[in-house]
Amino acid sequence: MTTTMMKTVPLEKVTTLISGLRMVYIDYWWPISDDECVYVFGPTDSPQCNASKPVVERIVGDGANYPGFQEIRQLPYVSFRINPRDYV
Repeated sequence: MTTTMMKTVPLEKVTTLISGLRMVYIDYWWPISDDECVYVFGPTDSPQCNASKPVVERIVGDGANYPGFQEIRQLPYVSFRINPRDYV
């Protein structure tokens, strides 16, 4: 049995401008789920994106590890709140 650590985050949550310490991705390519979410992976919620579309295409492959995968899309702005304690 395979257990996935892949999670989804709604686009509206990561594309809305809000204040605070953020990691920002400008014009990156993202796998998008059928319910309009981006994917993050693992215990640190690592964003599954890249500045290069071919890299994302290679990572996603047939989409088997991305539940509900629909398409790869370039997004003009995506941000995630970060915790400074994660970097000490």
